[in-house]
This record gives sequence, structure tokens and C-alpha cells, in this order.
Amino acid sequence: MNSGNERANRMIRKPFFLRRAAQGSPCGFICIFLLLDPLQGVPAPIATTSFAPIDLSRYSTTRRAEFRPWVNWNGPPGGVQKLGGVPFQIDGVMQFRTFSPRLPFDGYPTRIRNIQVGRRLTQLHLLHFSEFSGTDGQPAARLVLHYADSKEHEFILRYGIHFQDWVHPLEGQVCSDPLTRTAWFAPPRSEPDNPLLTTLWHTELDNPRPDADVLSIEVRSLFSQVRYSLAAITTESGRPTQRQKDLRPMRTVNEPVIVRFRLLDADTGAPITNACVQASGPREGELLQRDPFETDAQGVVAIDFPNGATVPPLEFLATGHSHVSTRFSLTTNPQSMPDFKMHRGKPIGGRVVDEAGGPVAGATITIGAPYNDDSGKFSVAKWPPALTDTNGLWSLACAPSEVNRFIINIQHSPLLPGIIFEQDDDSHGPFSFRGKELSQRKATFTIKAGASLKASVTCSGKPVTAAQATVFLWESPIATRLNTRTDTEGRFMFSGLPNGPIWLLVTADGFSPDLQKLEPTTNSISILLPPGRSLQAIVQDESGRPVPNALFQVTSWRGDSWLQQFGYADAEGKYRWDSAPEGRVTFNLSCPRFHGFQGLELTSGTPARILKMQRD
Repeated sequence: MNSGNERANRMIRKPFFLRRAAQGSPCGFICIFLLLDPLQGVPAPIATTSFAPIDLSRYSTTRRAEFRPWVNWNGPPGGVQKLGGVPFQIDGVMQFRTFSPRLPFDGYPTRIRNIQVGRRLTQLHLLHFSEFSGTDGQPAARLVLHYADSKEHEFILRYGIHFQDWVHPLEGQVCSDPLTRTAWFAPPRSEPDNPLLTTLWHTELDNPRPDADVLSIEVRSLFSQVRYSLAAITTESGRPTQRQKDLRPMRTVNEPVIVRFRLLDADTGAPITNACVQASGPREGELLQRDPFETDAQGVVAIDFPNGATVPPLEFLATGHSHVSTRFSLTTNPQSMPDFKMHRGKPIGGRVVDEAGGPVAGATITIGAPYNDDSGKFSVAKWPPALTDTNGLWSLACAPSEVNRFIINIQHSPLLPGIIFEQDDDSHGPFSFRGKELSQRKATFTIKAGASLKASVTCSGKPVTAAQATVFLWESPIATRLNTRTDTEGRFMFSGLPNGPIWLLVTADGFSPDLQKLEPTTNSISILLPPGRSLQAIVQDESGRPVPNALFQVTSWRGDSWLQQFGYADAEGKYRWDSAPEGRVTFNLSCPRFHGFQGLELTSGTPARILKMQRD
């Protein structure tokens, strides 16, 4: 993700606490054991069962398994992880646009809208960090709560106040917000003695309107010098707020320049919602979002530019679900919001079936269509996607009068490659269709629907609820994967899987994990989870004193890194894992100011092993 120059800078730059000292900061050499105990010295969350992690998988710019901003990254495992007493669902990372000379080709979004909440809450918990360091108090992002009564409340998230660079030294400066604490810190897996740790921060925000329903959350970039990155959001309800107003002076928030326009139906004047809008403009600085924009419920598109930037002339190609592709230009003053009218298109459609002729429901249809305007300018219009219904049928009403040279992509599963069909009116082939059939909504597309896996998970005859099931496509844990959880009856299902063997891992708190190689089948299989086994260790220094907060990270089980498991030693240096598998498990053991262990083997069901760590 980072440029080559920035990667080089990461390798040679001074540790953060040395740079702070050089700048005259009185905090340059403060030793902060807060990093060793995320709950020490700050208000701890009151025990409650009202936490609700938000699923951010559809909003993430990078999936967790693929996120690696630099080789030293050692972030927390995916799935639901409890950090500092708060459960976070970690599926990926939402990265936002920065505006920095170091990153001239930043193509990340400026805003992510409509993060669904749909509940009341008293607190909002953020697991976040930044890529690249900044100056204290610098505004980086705006988080907006949208309430059911159309009101809003916003929070300004600032570098050094609520989060910092994930590359962080042990004795670096802490975040100054009283309700921000370190949630995760770990040394590089390949360099356990490296003083620069992977660090994520947990910020607690008090909702000023706990009795109002929160419909959604929106996050906007403020174009700082850092790239704000949000890994997880969890809501909490039923606990009093404890925020104390910070009276220190804060840096001014420089609002982005927002260019807005609205798309309307040419006949009725009604707003065109969820239209797909492609933008083009000057490439210098890469100011535009690379992915298409989408109109909101009022038919409005908003485009952000850094404060002080000159808005260049822009061109747009818009296509609605029921409106034909239209090109228009925008050279207006950003203070105004012009309206552009679009005409309704021609309906087209078809049916998606499997190899046996059965309907394929839930397939995503995306279309690319050639577009020529009056000036002869050519481009390929991206149409809004369509979904097949239970009968495999789909339709759109945005086609031009002449249906010609369409390209249709059908995606049925994130695990299966998309099938591409091209219009060919002269001949038939397995991946071609006729324009006449499409216009009559009778075009048939045959795809390989994929296999299904149905299973039930039990232990001693009783269903295991909320167990996590993970499918790996290859014989390796680095393979593409899907996750789900069992229901109240211990059942789960995967569909759209490729034919051939898969690996299935099932884990649950209080149970030993199960890993097996399976052939996907429509018949339900039964998985018996054995009761959890205990794996224990005691960490001490050379003199026999306990070493608290030592981090145990599983690196290998059954020959590879199938398990994403971690845990900390307590105040007495004791580590205990009660959901361990039978047999040996390999760990990395680390603790700041101590030499770590690589390839440490521990076995469940045996007496606690005493581990001696030497100080640096």
C-alpha cells in the first residue's frame, strides 16, 4: 500500500519518542506501563452484556487477512475478539483518504456512509489507528451519528488525542484523551526484539442522546497528513456516560470543500437514488475517488476536496437503475448545487440458472455498456448492479434504445470467479447472448452454482451455539476463507463453494477446536466438538518474579497457523487457555523489555510450564 519511498523512510526514521524529545517535548522519555496493561490508569468498562459489535465487512477497503501496511505489521486476529473487556468484530480495515505529498496517488474513499446501526446506545467503542504519524491535535476524521429523527451528532477524531501511528515504540507518547487506551500491542512476528510495536487504540465515545435510535454512522476524511484507519466499531447500551469536557485549546478543523449535484428524473423531477456515477478529471494529485459514486436518498452526490484546493473542471457519466447513461460536466461554484436531469431507459433482463437448469438466487449482475455522446466521446458506462430473485430472474430499466455490445458479469459467490458473458447477435456460444433476448427479458445465463456445506455442531449431544466456522479453499490457512457462526441449534451453512475438497475449522469458547478436510455436500454433516482442554504457563524473570502482560501468540497447530489465538499473562505471570486443542501448540512469547521466545511448544493437559524471560 505504501510507496517505495515511504517504506524506506519507515526503516530509517527515528523511533517516535526520540523524535518527540528532539522537538522539545517534555513527554519524550516518559515510561508508560499503560501499554502493558490496557486497563491501568483509565476508567475500565463496567461489566455488561449490552455490547453489540457492528459488521463492517461490506465497508472495509481491505480485508483483515490481506491487510499488511508494512512487513512489521502484527495486528490482532480476525473475527470477534475481546480487547480491554470490549468485543470487537475485526473483519477488515476502513482506510480513508489522506492528502500528503508522500502519497500522491491515494485512491481511498473520502467518506463511508450508511454504516448500519439500528439501535439505541450509550457508548460507541472504536478500534482504530493511523498509517503515518502526524502532529498532536491534528483533525483526521469526522464521525457522524445519524438519528431516526433526522438529527445528527458529530465527533472529531484527532491524531495524538484519540489514536496514533500503528508503528509505535514502547515508550512513545500516549494518547491524551482520558477515554482512549491501548487495545493491542505486539512485536513484529519476525523481529520479536524490535522496539517498534504494532499498536491499536480503543476510544470510547459517549452518545449525547442515549434515548434516541441511531440509524447509521458516517465517517469522513478531513484530509490530514495521516491516513486514518478504522478496524472495528462496537456499540454499548445501559451504562452512564463519563466523558469530561477537555478545555485545552484544539487545532482548528479545516473543513473539506464539498462539491454537490443532484440527479432528477426528466419527466417527474423526482430524485434518482442509488445511481452509479463515474467521475473523471485531472490526474494530478488523484483527487477523485476511483470507484464510482452513488447518489443518496435525495439523488445527491457529494465529492470532497482538501481545504484550499481549487476544484478542477469535472466530467461525469451517470446511470440509474431506471435511467439511461448520461454525460454532463461540472464547472460551477462549489457553493451551489446544480440539478441534472436524466431520461428513463429501456427495460432488459434475463434468468440465471445452474448446470441442471435450476434457478440461481442471489447472483449479482453487473453490466458494462459502450456510451458515445453527441461529441463522439467514447466510454464504457458502469451500470448499477442487479440481483437475481428466488426464480433466478433479474431486470434493469436503464438500457438505451439500441441494445448493442453489452458485457455482463455474473458473480454468485465471493469464492467463485465471476462469469463474463458478451453480446453476440450473429452466433450462439456458452458465454454469449442475443440483444433481442435481453430486450425481451428472456436471456438465459448458465453458470456453475457452486456446492453447499450444511453442518451441525454438538458436544455431548447438546448444540454448540455461536461457534465460529471457517472454510479454507486450499490446504493452507493463508487461503481465501469464509466465516460464519452457528445458530441457537448449533447449525451453519455455506453456499456457493467451489467443487473439490475444503478445510473446515470450528472453534468456540470452552471447547477444543476441530479441523478437518471435507467435500462440500448438500447433506448435513455432524461435527463433534470435544470439551475444552487447559493449556497453562507461568512467566518469570531471571530472579523468579512474575512477568505480567506477556503476550502469547499461537503460530502453529497441526503443522500450520490455522488458529488465530492470543492471550496475556496475568498479574502473577500466569497464562491459561481453556479452549486449547489436544497435543502440542507452538507460540511466540513476547513482552516489552524482555527477550522473547520463538517456536515455543506447549501442551494442553500438562502442569503449567515455567518460562524464564531475560531482560534486555
